[in-house]
Amino acid sequence: MTPSQVSKQPSWDHLLSSIANGASHPEATAWDIYYYLRTHYVEMGSKQARTLLAAYIKLKQPCPMLVNSCMLGLALKVSGKYDDFNLPNFLKAWGYDRLLRTEDRAGHVDDKGKMFPSLKDRTDRTIQTYWLRHPSEGDGSQSVCRYMYAVKVFGNVSEEQKEHAVKLVAADGSELVAESFLFPCPLAEIQGNVYEVVSRKSGRGDECAVRIRQSDKVVDALFPVEVGFIDGIDMEHGHWHVYDSLSRHFVADSPMVAPQARSFVRFCPIIPQKDRFKSAAILQAISFEEGCTAFGLYEAVVTEINMPKEELHYHITSPIQPTPEGQVMRDGWAYIGLGERRIDLSAVKQGTCVKLLLYLRREADNYKHNYVAEIIL
Repeated sequence: MTPSQVSKQPSWDHLLSSIANGASHPEATAWDIYYYLRTHYVEMGSKQARTLLAAYIKLKQPCPMLVNSCMLGLALKVSGKYDDFNLPNFLKAWGYDRLLRTEDRAGHVDDKGKMFPSLKDRTDRTIQTYWLRHPSEGDGSQSVCRYMYAVKVFGNVSEEQKEHAVKLVAADGSELVAESFLFPCPLAEIQGNVYEVVSRKSGRGDECAVRIRQSDKVVDALFPVEVGFIDGIDMEHGHWHVYDSLSRHFVADSPMVAPQARSFVRFCPIIPQKDRFKSAAILQAISFEEGCTAFGLYEAVVTEINMPKEELHYHITSPIQPTPEGQVMRDGWAYIGLGERRIDLSAVKQGTCVKLLLYLRREADNYKHNYVAEIIL
């Protein structure tokens, strides 16, 4: 039976009669309940709305079908209207783990191209809100509120109609992935901002965002500020590769401040607790001289020169700073033609004292080695 075969505006008397005889026509009665409840649930009050939903559950046919999906969608509206409606119990009685149709798991697009979330997405979102409103119920879950920085939007931000995942990191390194529809701004403006995030954490440790709003805090009010060197830029992927003085490698994803390669910047290191991928929130470019002072240079002496390869061999004479990325070696080779401040080899000889802008970098052998980004006489 389809909706067109059922009266769409049953009277109260008709509805009572239909429920009384519902065992002989359960689907028709389910449609009667649906159309009456859809029209009147706002003004009828919680008790009557819950009574009609209970009557539907008693008659519900235990298989995926349109009327069941319609009743689930209506139950979500009742949950939003009445706090005393126990949505988790309804979902269990409804059969949420087995009665969703294939269509219920996919969003749809209207004639104007606007994307609407699927019934499953709407249900999952509503149950998250329910747990937020009822923190003392059920599974020992709890709500957490904290400021988080939006590191990356996954997917093509030009595709506004699609849902996108957004990676968020807090100052303590805690991480969360949230759906883009939760954010109070257009998709293209999400990344690179700080948000106040309310999340729900279950007794099993699962966590999901339930509310996100824009914060007036700036990223450098939450995270430390350091000086880094732009090692290179991958324009194809929009990645700015940043190294700090501890040889830690960070990536700024399509930063709002986009400095030149081989320059210094002030940035906030965004370091997740679990994900090994560290991000950089670039704040501003600074001068080469200021960057060298803040970053720190190694003092070294030239021990050998290879003119054909434009390389020099060095021995570091200053104290070597320990790093979490490995051990800086005192001796190594440096290519003199790499930096913008290319030195004149004719001015260098064995025994010449130089300063090195040096950090550890992973090379083709997948190991980290000394890397000299600049040689300064």
